[in-house]
Amino acid sequence: MYKKIIQKIKNYFLKIIYIKIKIINFINMIKLEINNIYWPSFNETIKITCSIFIISILLSLILWIIDKFLFIIITFILNLRF
Repeated sequence: MYKKIIQKIKNYFLKIIYIKIKIINFINMIKLEINNIYWPSFNETIKITCSIFIISILLSLILWIIDKFLFIIITFILNLRF
């Protein structure tokens, strides 16, 4: 009777130890991966941000021109009287 209880307690603590080891391994792997990350410098960040800003503005202008052109064509077609 007592042997079963003692064995269950041992198994319980072994599971807890196993879980702790897994968590510690996971944290160590995270540390290794964080060290492998390439962090851009301040100048690189500024250059990338400016280029994205400029591309966004250019793309919005192109889409605006296309929209205006299509609007003019559609209004012309709708205003035609047969």
